[in-house]
Amino acid sequence: MISKRLRAASLRLSSLSGCGRTTARMSRVKGRVDDMIIIRGVNVFPSEIEHHLLRVSELAPHYQLHRLRHGHLEALELHAEVTDRFYSEVGGDLQSEQAALLARRIQSLLKTHCLISIDVRLHSPKTLPRSEGKAVRIVDRRHLEEPQSI
Repeated sequence: MISKRLRAASLRLSSLSGCGRTTARMSRVKGRVDDMIIIRGVNVFPSEIEHHLLRVSELAPHYQLHRLRHGHLEALELHAEVTDRFYSEVGGDLQSEQAALLARRIQSLLKTHCLISIDVRLHSPKTLPRSEGKAVRIVDRRHLEEPQSI
């Protein structure tokens, strides 16, 4: 269900409430429709991805989603900063096996909960750009890459 005025996406619940009322109910609002990204036919909200990323203790709360085009298909790439503690644990080597395991764990988490396959790029602490005010979470790089003709 989409609220026309708020442009918010939610589900209408048909079950009765716990107190027995029969009025229409709706689930928690998932996000605004204009924030939604469609990747290979799957609708995903950046806030949904953020919710699951914040549960990973090795990641800092700074990330960016890069929208790419591979041939004629759109793809999503996650650029995330690791915490200072994790960075020191791997000795500053984000190509280590421990960092690769973290990237695979994040991919699996997002595949399970958001139903999207996503490439993960880990960055050292304080390397992703910061902005004053609203954070830039989505970087659209689709127009920079031309589809390859066959």
